[in-house]
Amino acid sequence: MEIFGKISVKGRPPLDSFQTQWDQYQDDPSCYFFEGDTYQVTVRTASIRQTVASFTCLNTENLFVLFVGRIDNQQALCDSLHIPNNTKRLLYKAYSLWGKEMAKALLGAFNLLVIDKNSQEHFISNDHYNFKPLYYTSVGHHLIFGNDIRRLIKISGISLAVNQQNVKEYLSPVYVIDEFGVSQDRSFFKNVNKLPFASTLNIPLQERGAPFKVEQYWYPQKTLDRSKRTYEDYAEEFQHLFMEILKEQGAHSPLIGSELSGGLDSSSLVCGLQHLNKEQHPIRTYTLTGGTDTWHLEQDKINDILALYPNTDPTYIPCDPLFDYIENTNYASLRPIDHPNLLNLPTALASIIQQAQDDGCQMLFSGEGADWYLEGIDLIWDSMIKTKQWKPLWSRLKKTLSKGDPLTGFVYILSTMVPSSLPKRVSDHLYLKKFYPRTINFSTPDVFTDDFLKALKPISDQFREKLIQNNDFEYWAQRLEFELILPPNHNWQSLQFDLEYMLPYLDRRMIEFGLSVPPEYKFRIEKETQSFYGGTKVLQREGLRSILPPSIANSQIKSVYSNPVTKRVIRGVEHLLKKKEVYIIAEGITNPVKLKSSLAILQDKTVPLSTRHDVEAWLDSLLNLEMWLQTVYHPAFLDSPTAVPVL
Repeated sequence: MEIFGKISVKGRPPLDSFQTQWDQYQDDPSCYFFEGDTYQVTVRTASIRQTVASFTCLNTENLFVLFVGRIDNQQALCDSLHIPNNTKRLLYKAYSLWGKEMAKALLGAFNLLVIDKNSQEHFISNDHYNFKPLYYTSVGHHLIFGNDIRRLIKISGISLAVNQQNVKEYLSPVYVIDEFGVSQDRSFFKNVNKLPFASTLNIPLQERGAPFKVEQYWYPQKTLDRSKRTYEDYAEEFQHLFMEILKEQGAHSPLIGSELSGGLDSSSLVCGLQHLNKEQHPIRTYTLTGGTDTWHLEQDKINDILALYPNTDPTYIPCDPLFDYIENTNYASLRPIDHPNLLNLPTALASIIQQAQDDGCQMLFSGEGADWYLEGIDLIWDSMIKTKQWKPLWSRLKKTLSKGDPLTGFVYILSTMVPSSLPKRVSDHLYLKKFYPRTINFSTPDVFTDDFLKALKPISDQFREKLIQNNDFEYWAQRLEFELILPPNHNWQSLQFDLEYMLPYLDRRMIEFGLSVPPEYKFRIEKETQSFYGGTKVLQREGLRSILPPSIANSQIKSVYSNPVTKRVIRGVEHLLKKKEVYIIAEGITNPVKLKSSLAILQDKTVPLSTRHDVEAWLDSLLNLEMWLQTVYHPAFLDSPTAVPVL
């Protein structure tokens, strides 16, 4: 569902480029128009099929509120406010009570516009995790905004110039390896801003030339909750919250689909949804099958779910053939436009979404995000030392040392326990050196020109300082994965599709809970623990044990699906080397010699696998950038809501 519009900051002089768009869609039956003294807004539905997301307009003498998206906790909010379960009533009451803070109370995925005709307070807000991106730019005394960046550029008539700072950040060592750093308030277009997650853009109307002000209404807390003492206590809280979120999100429609592997995250979703499925509506599942030696183990666990919940309708999609860039496939219309694609299997994700749509699903649930703060890691010793948990610490140490060679275990414990006891700056440095070495030692494979490499060095330095300043390493990566993978680094936020992509693990309450649980309650070393994976995800294993098949709750191995990135990269580089015009070469980022030598390394089986993976990561990012640039500068880019195949 598309929203775009303008707000006049000073009066309402004509804006020809906007008016052209406004007039163009006046006869479009899928468009809805709203206009007042200071604003003009259009909502355009994506298709004729009914979806979970919708829009609600509240237009009174004194107030205009336009909401596009969905509210997961609408029933709970209406109950707490003692009003009927009605979206318009809720929006009116929420603004009356909380003003521009109202977005903080709403859980879901949305864009929100509020025009207060009395106080002249105007603002736009987005949801807590930017599931529904919102872009804006100023033209004269107008603010132009929308959730489709193509429409925004065409309306305002601004340049298609790419933001070179974003390009440098995107190709920096920290971002390529760790997906960290691209600014939240900039799109990849030089003159278009992006509203950061959980933010409100306040629009001044009276003071000429006053800047637009962005305020973030939510950010996860940085404190740990030690009010509970056992795994079972935290697991019980997780179970209650998890099922509450699934109940709210699943209530939007009975036409549910879900991604499914044999892992805990997606399996928990399917089992939880089926446990709540009192009406016994069929739930469709979509599984990417991989050509690995351990795939049969995943299939066995999926079969256990099907046996426990026979009302599950499975679909299997081989992922090995889905190796090409999304721009070159029949899924091109789904590609994100805001930024270059950075997803290892873009066509695989698109194929699941397309299949679910074709099957009539209105929602597709995904386990994306749980690993970032719920999985747990084995670096838990400093947390236990600082809180004087001597008895469980001694028990863990004995179990760790008994797992294998005592000397190896002793060295491992020293290397992970000692650094956290050192002064903070030293501890931070050692942590980064161990887990994010490129923040300490700037280096990249030989894929860039010398001039571009020099431009990347200060970016890497800035990222290192930002990591140290913004993170408290006292609890060893308790928050780091969450902060590394904040939007806009994953593509589900801006994929163009007609169903709702549901991400329960990224509900604001789940994020807050997960980040507050002490790390030693997420990773557990017991006698039956046979692998690192077997010690992770304690909250899910314990909290959902009653609804999960034992093979999943007690699983010690997770099969890694075959990942055809190498095939895609080789094919892409070979094609670029045949082309006369290549943007990343014309911009001085790389050159044919660098591409050829990197390709040779990638194809040389005598080169260590770690080196080949290193080269592959940078080449993939370069190719993703090239594909995006080719799409943007294609003549049909502004004329069609679908991307154009470019290879």
